[in-house]
Amino acid sequence: MNVFITSQIESVEKKMAGYHALLSYRYSNLCIKADPASLLSVTLIMGSMEKDIEEVAEVAKPEDEYHLAVVPKIQDFIMDINQAVLDAHPEFKVEMKSLGDGNERNRFLLYEMPEVDKERRDFLNETVDSLYSECKARIEAVTNEQKMTFAELLAGNPEELKEANDTLNKSHDDYMGRILTLLNTKRQEIGKGYQRYLINHSDDGQDDSGFDVTSSIRLSDE
Repeated sequence: MNVFITSQIESVEKKMAGYHALLSYRYSNLCIKADPASLLSVTLIMGSMEKDIEEVAEVAKPEDEYHLAVVPKIQDFIMDINQAVLDAHPEFKVEMKSLGDGNERNRFLLYEMPEVDKERRDFLNETVDSLYSECKARIEAVTNEQKMTFAELLAGNPEELKEANDTLNKSHDDYMGRILTLLNTKRQEIGKGYQRYLINHSDDGQDDSGFDVTSSIRLSDE
C-alpha cells in the first residue's frame, strides 16, 4: 500500500481507539466495584482556578472492592472535595473517617459504592448495552465511510483496493472485539454486584464489607 492509504487507515484506527477509550471511561463511571477512574471527572473551583481532584487529594483503595478513600492534601478542602465528588456521583455513600489517631487534621472521606439491587441491575444492563451499541455504530460508520473513500480513490486498482479494505477490516474486527470484551466484563461485574446484594440481604447473608479502613488503605493510581 502507498503511504497515503496507510495514513488513511492509521487515522481511522485512531478514531476507533478513541471510541474504545470513551466506552471504557463511561463504563468506569457506572460504579459497581470501586474504580479510581470514576473520579477523573471530578473538579473543584478553588478561587478563580479549576483543579482536578488529584491536585487536591489522593485517591486510595482499601483492601476492599467496593470502597474508595479520598485523602485531602489540605484538610481545609475536605468539605469542598466531598461536594465535588457527590456532584459527580450522587449515588455514593460517604463517611468521614480518621487515619486512626483521632486527629481532626488526619481526616479522609470513605465512599461506598451503591448496591446493585434488581432495579439498579436492570438500569445498568440497559445502559451498558446502549453505550456499547453507540460505540459499535461509530466504529461501523467510520469503517464504511473509509471504504467508500477507498472505492473512489482506488477504482482503477482492484488489487490495492482489496488490500486496503482487508487491512481496514482487520482493524475493524480488532476494535469490535475490544469493545465486546469491555461489554462482557461490565456485564459480569453487574451480575456479581447483584449476587452480592442478594447474599447481603438474605436471611442468613452476611455483609462482607466490614474491614479495618485505617489499617488497609493503600495509595493507588490503578
